[in-house]
Amino acid sequence: ANGEASVKLNIRRQDEIGKLARDFESLSSTIHQQLQDLRESESKFHAIADYTHGAELWISPEGKLLWANSSVERVFGYSADECLCMEGFPRPLIAEDPEGVIDALRPALKGNSGQDVEFRGQRKDGSEFWCVVSWAPICAADGTFLGVRASARDNSDYKETQTVLSQAVVELQHSQALQQRYLSEAEQEKARLAALLSA
Repeated sequence: ANGEASVKLNIRRQDEIGKLARDFESLSSTIHQQLQDLRESESKFHAIADYTHGAELWISPEGKLLWANSSVERVFGYSADECLCMEGFPRPLIAEDPEGVIDALRPALKGNSGQDVEFRGQRKDGSEFWCVVSWAPICAADGTFLGVRASARDNSDYKETQTVLSQAVVELQHSQALQQRYLSEAEQEKARLAALLSA
């Protein structure tokens, strides 16, 4: 009860009290080992969950946020506790068309996987960014649907690169069209000069 799982009674009697003491010490040792294993498991979990680049979220089948890793602050500017207390989560994190985005994310709550749903996110400071979300169902060992693990990341750099590349492609297509026109005009001029010379 005090959290001291390694209690030794040191009772060496051979009667029922001695047996009870040995059973208690065995139980104490087992609990101590299980607590140690649990702490190690929790430590590994936090090492993975808290040091991922994107925000990792656990959402219940009803759509309530159950857990968020610390990276949610880097992505959205809100702490994990602020997200857990947030009224209407995730609407405050969506800058444009929140209902449309939520409709796109709704299949997740039915246990479906989804990938790369992109939307304009809004940080705590009001700044906007391109956010992309992927998700997968979380199920218990017996197959019971426990909710959704969602991963959200800032996709602004990729989006900007994509925009720059799209502009470059448009400029190249325009340049190629001009080049084709100049080539066509040059061939027409060459044909005209050839006809003039032969005349």
